[in-house]
Amino acid sequence: MLKPGNPPTIGLTQVCRQIRDEFRKIYMQNVSFTVRDKDIKRFANAFFESGHMNQRVLDGQRPARVIYLYPTATNVDILPLLEVKISFPQTEITVIPDPADIEEQLRNRIYDFAAATEASQPRCVLPCLALAQTCQQLRTEYRSICLKRDIVIDWKAVTGYLRTFFPNVNGKIDNVELAPASMTIVTPWRGDAEREDHYGLDMLLLVKIGLCRPDFTCHLVHDTASLQLYDEDEEKHREGYNFRDWIDEDATPVEKMMCNRHPRWISDIETGEITRIMVSNIGVSTSPQAAFYLKSRQLLEDLDAEDEEFEGDTLEEAYFNRIDVDPYWGEFPEFPGLRIEV
Repeated sequence: MLKPGNPPTIGLTQVCRQIRDEFRKIYMQNVSFTVRDKDIKRFANAFFESGHMNQRVLDGQRPARVIYLYPTATNVDILPLLEVKISFPQTEITVIPDPADIEEQLRNRIYDFAAATEASQPRCVLPCLALAQTCQQLRTEYRSICLKRDIVIDWKAVTGYLRTFFPNVNGKIDNVELAPASMTIVTPWRGDAEREDHYGLDMLLLVKIGLCRPDFTCHLVHDTASLQLYDEDEEKHREGYNFRDWIDEDATPVEKMMCNRHPRWISDIETGEITRIMVSNIGVSTSPQAAFYLKSRQLLEDLDAEDEEFEGDTLEEAYFNRIDVDPYWGEFPEFPGLRIEV
């Protein structure tokens, strides 16, 4: 419970009982008492309870002014204050928001502003990172706001980002509740017409985040500046290069796969039967690549056992039919391959 400060005059209460009783009444009438929500009942019982064992002492010596600091984020019971006002109408009661709550709200607004301002910068994964390096309190408060912001991130930075902030611990994604609602991944393509980029990206953690967070979306795009340069290059247009269409064609089946909610697919992910989903060469002139890595041959044996149901299908076709995913992945040269993890 917050009490008045200890001015030098408080020593008068320690001289003798007579001076203490006389001074206490003057003190109570001239000093405001501040009380927070959790202390309302104890405060009311201590100073305003009828039939108090020290009733004679309390008569005429109750606080004349009470300042109640209420928490702005929660509902509170103010009945004790109402009872005090009814029983002692001469008592002045002022209700104001708790400054501590206001400070927290102000900090959160600053965090939101900082994150929103810097998040507009190209590929800004952690906006206004300096805030998180100020002190432990700011780091703890800002971290959840920062991580939840929608982000645009380079293809090659995704793995390190996920490993750092959303690690896979015993098959579960840590801190998944802090994952952004939207992630835009910029491919490695930077305008080269013939260059192949076999830097594979494991999409499995992103799939797991999507299963835990139904509102999560992930988009694969080309670098905007590179596309603008491509648009200005008439020679590439004459040669038939169409990177805008290619990225749409290649990204669509991958994004659909990430949104799949077929029970068998979810089971394969949650049980760890699928260990990696490697994707590369997305949206470029060469053929896109994708491979699903399995923990063991058991899944392949199960597919063989179901061969009559999918007669004539390859194992890849049978598997994608089994999890209710269109096996014809646009311009992929073959059905995304099934591999056994070594």
